[in-house]
Amino acid sequence: MGVQDRHDDRRDGQGGFTLAELLVGIIVFTLLVFGVFSVLDTNVRSARMNKAKTEVGQDLRQSLAHICDQIRVANQVTTAEPQRMTFTGYVTGDNTLYTVSIYLPEGSDTVYYSTAPAVFGAAETALVTGVDSLTFRYFDSQQNETANLDYISMVEVELGLSRGSAGTVYTGSSKSRVNLRR
Repeated sequence: MGVQDRHDDRRDGQGGFTLAELLVGIIVFTLLVFGVFSVLDTNVRSARMNKAKTEVGQDLRQSLAHICDQIRVANQVTTAEPQRMTFTGYVTGDNTLYTVSIYLPEGSDTVYYSTAPAVFGAAETALVTGVDSLTFRYFDSQQNETANLDYISMVEVELGLSRGSAGTVYTGSSKSRVNLRR
C-alpha cells in the first residue's frame, strides 16, 4: 500500500484523523488550557491584593476615626509620648471622668485602648492589629509642636498598618489632626 492507497481509503467513507493531526490538536488544546489558567491565576492574585489593600484602608479609617473620636473628648492630656497618649475625659456621656490611654507597646503589632474605670466591663481592649506604627505629635493653640502638657490643644495621630495575602504584603498609613475639647 502506498500513499495513494491510503488516501483512496479515506475517500471510500473511512474517515478519521491521522496521528499527526491528533497530536497537533492536543498541543493546541493544551496551549489554550494553559493560557486560560494563566489568566485565571493572575486574576486571583490581583483580587487577593485588592482585598488586602481594601482591608488596610478600611482598618485605617475605622481605627483612626475611633482614636480621633476619643481624643476629641479629652479635657487634659496627662501623658504625651510618641507611642502613648493618656488623657482624662468624659468618654461615655454619663458625667464620669475617665482616664484613657491609647498606646502601642514596644515590640507589639497591636494598638490598645484602656480606660479607668473600665468602660462596658473592659479595662483594656485591642483596638487594631497588624500595626506597623502609631505616632502621636502634640501641638499648642498656635500649631507649634509642644511637649508641655498644659499647652497641648491639638494632637496629630499617624497610624501605619500592613496586611498580607499569598506572600504579598500591602502597607498603608494615614494621619489626622484632632483638636481637644478643653
